[in-house]
Amino acid sequence: MRKIYKGYVYFFCIGIFIYIIYGCSDRNHTEKEQLNDLIVICDSLELAGDSTLLEETACLLSEYPPKEENRLRSSLYKISAAYNQGKYYYVLNALNRFSSDSAWIGFPEGEARALFLEARALQKMKLYGQAIRVYEKLITLTPDENGGKRITCIMKEGLLQMMYCYIFAGKREAGVRAFCDIDCNKNFWLRNRYPRSIKVCLAYSLYEASHLAEAASVITQALSIEEKDRENEQLYVDYGIAAVIYNQFGDIRKAISCSEQCLSILNRLNEKNGIFYALSNLIYQYQQIGEFEKSLATYEKLLQTDEIKKNPYNYCVAEVNISSLFREWGLDEECMGHLDVARRMAYLSKETDALLRVNNMELLILMDKSDYNSASGVLDSISSLLPVNDRGSFYQLYYDVYRSLLKIDSLKDPKIIKIRVQKLLMDLKALQMDNNKLNILFYLGRILESKNENALAVVAYRSARDYVDSNDLVYYKRLIFGALARSYHKLGAFAKASEYYLLYNDADRVFTERRNAGLMARFRVKYETRQKEQDNNLLRSELKLKERTLQYYSVIGISVFLLLVIIALWLIMRQRTLRLSHETDLRQHEYDVMLIEEQERQLRKMIQDKSELNRKNEELRYEIERSGAKNDLQNLINSLSPRLLTREEELNFRRQFSMIHPTFITSLREKVPSITSTEELLAMLIKINLNNEEIAYALGNNKSSVITSRSRLRKKLGIDKSVILENYIRSI
Repeated sequence: MRKIYKGYVYFFCIGIFIYIIYGCSDRNHTEKEQLNDLIVICDSLELAGDSTLLEETACLLSEYPPKEENRLRSSLYKISAAYNQGKYYYVLNALNRFSSDSAWIGFPEGEARALFLEARALQKMKLYGQAIRVYEKLITLTPDENGGKRITCIMKEGLLQMMYCYIFAGKREAGVRAFCDIDCNKNFWLRNRYPRSIKVCLAYSLYEASHLAEAASVITQALSIEEKDRENEQLYVDYGIAAVIYNQFGDIRKAISCSEQCLSILNRLNEKNGIFYALSNLIYQYQQIGEFEKSLATYEKLLQTDEIKKNPYNYCVAEVNISSLFREWGLDEECMGHLDVARRMAYLSKETDALLRVNNMELLILMDKSDYNSASGVLDSISSLLPVNDRGSFYQLYYDVYRSLLKIDSLKDPKIIKIRVQKLLMDLKALQMDNNKLNILFYLGRILESKNENALAVVAYRSARDYVDSNDLVYYKRLIFGALARSYHKLGAFAKASEYYLLYNDADRVFTERRNAGLMARFRVKYETRQKEQDNNLLRSELKLKERTLQYYSVIGISVFLLLVIIALWLIMRQRTLRLSHETDLRQHEYDVMLIEEQERQLRKMIQDKSELNRKNEELRYEIERSGAKNDLQNLINSLSPRLLTREEELNFRRQFSMIHPTFITSLREKVPSITSTEELLAMLIKINLNNEEIAYALGNNKSSVITSRSRLRKKLGIDKSVILENYIRSI
């Protein structure tokens, strides 16, 4: 889809470009309309990342009024092109020069664009602290009605990027405080006009700092705020963030609703980069509530998107999610196969978060198998990837909890075990219930069961029951209900054990039915296709067996005959095509030579006419001087003195010359970078076969000056005395 979209963008841009250059005068377009069209083209090229065409188109902007403003706008688009090329140091230096231009003070859109480009360049260079300070300047702007919409879009995007800077810098708590201050500060223009944007960023900052309950409350408030002019791209971000928060908070149904909203919005957008993210979330969310067929169908849809090979990070997320599904189904080989793909994509993405996701899934698989020694090694890998001085991150919190779990498994003394378990349960109470906490409680209960601490195991299992019931998590129902039945049975509470055995059987039946339906949906098409292929192969084999004896030699003979005929026809057609092509090339060459000669003849005639006029002026001046008049006629004598071609004539000559020899001046300047304009003109006159006398009259010099100029030009060209200057110049 991205390639198709990019093609449409190019087609649209080139179409409008041609329309502006060649058709505006015929259609009576105003300069303002032309300017708006050019800005639309530049914005499209900026989005598409076409730096070369963006630079060329931006050059046209500086010719439109108001010229100062559009000169600055043109400069900013060129800087943006450099940003797209990854030239971040150049961007910062160019913006530093740009800020010293006093004209931008009356151009608020230019100020906003410049601040955003500077902050993005710093962000790409991972100078997050400096980027945050620039983003803070950007979001405190107060746009006016002129260009307010463009500035507002830049400010909203800057707000979102500032939030990511706090996260990437490992300053999650600082990010929470910053967005709380913005949310409470009524002096902010952006906060008063677009409170939803502020709330969304605050909610995600709270989520990243592991304040899940507050994050869920704030995102609910944000979604309840109506903004009439909120664009689809912004709505996609809103619902995407909401889906992540609700999922982590444990409200799976809301998370699915938000993810489906994201998908619906993406279908209305031309740019579908985020479709991978939305589908990846839905795979995991459908899986949690036992909608296995939907989960697999979503995964298959994801594999068919054009973006799958372009974004290794998103590919990694999808593979981790689908490996989680096969883990729950008990299909270890499928699970590990997808996890291996996820690991490869994580290394390709070079994103720490991707590696953490893979290691986290591997940890769960090892904990399922009670392979605690290997699990400890995976925890060490996770620890090496965690950001320094960032205790509030999701992975850091659960890393500490898993360490405590493995410590409990290594203990022998029942009293110490009880103390450790009670401490761990107290720590877990401070964490919001979600699937990660659910896994920890289940593993804790199983470890306690293995140590015959069944009463404590029941406490751990029951802590997870309400969450499992409220979200109807069919996979975890069978795990938790089965574990409670075993624990109560060991404690002698047979009535409770019977109750949970019944619940376990119901949950196991539902899980098995849904899993089998998912497997059947996954393999049905595969098996049907394979069966049809086998039947077709069998029929083809039988037919070939019957016909092979009768048709073997005839088929070979006919094939050889047809092959010879085809080769003969191909050779004839190729010879004819080559001949026609050669004749066409000769005629075209002759026509081109004639055209160039005619154009050069016209140029020589123009120069000769000018030379003749100069010669006559010289004769007249000479006769006047002979007459003895000195005072009254001095001005007339001076006006009749031969002089160079006028500026307009020279420009016209250069223009016509460039049409005949388009590469001559460029090649000449490459050979002699220090060549002067007069020397270029001399070389052009030599190129069109003028002699020294004609050149002297054309330039208004005497013949000796022309010879001196020719000698100077020969030295600059660095050619040997044995080489004829005329031949050398004509060869350029």
